[in-house]
Amino acid sequence: MESIDWDYQRRKCHLLMPKYIMDALKRFNCKCPKRIQNAPHCHIAPQYGAKQQFVQEEKESEATMNEKLYIQQVLGTFLYYARAVNSTMLVALSAIAANQAAPTIATLTKLEQFLDYAASQEEAILTYHPSDMVLAVHSKASYLSESKAHSCANCHLYCSTHAEYPPNNGAVLTITQIIIAVMPSAAGAEVGAKVDSLC
Repeated sequence: MESIDWDYQRRKCHLLMPKYIMDALKRFNCKCPKRIQNAPHCHIAPQYGAKQQFVQEEKESEATMNEKLYIQQVLGTFLYYARAVNSTMLVALSAIAANQAAPTIATLTKLEQFLDYAASQEEAILTYHPSDMVLAVHSKASYLSESKAHSCANCHLYCSTHAEYPPNNGAVLTITQIIIAVMPSAAGAEVGAKVDSLC
């Protein structure tokens, strides 16, 4: 399933999974969307100038048992691919997985957008470059982007060189998780992401 392509002349290593997405989309009877989808999950528009941002309530009917099983199968199939080579899918998969125990129609809508994204993108290739083996970390948070007023922390760990701004490299580990505590502000979410990346 996975393939490692060594480029000895340029001193690079490429990790890829040829035809994995195509086979997964065929398994779940997904068709290519009419419009290219470049966002793996829905965008929550910020309310500029507001002193507080409130979460919208989700009052949706629950998904059936067959739909719940379908959601779980899609998550398992694409999580394997996302962890291996395409970390751009992790945030969307994390958001959908948070609701898989009691999915709603909104969860299915998120899943449809994710599948459209997967069908719209080229196959991912993760490239590793030679480095000084200095562990570098990028961390980021998104405020009120998850259900029930939660925020999301993202952390990308990679080996790089000694520099003030280390150049990016293939991921050693990419983590996306929901911050358990409800953060009071976007700055609080960023601090929570920093703490989560250190733990």
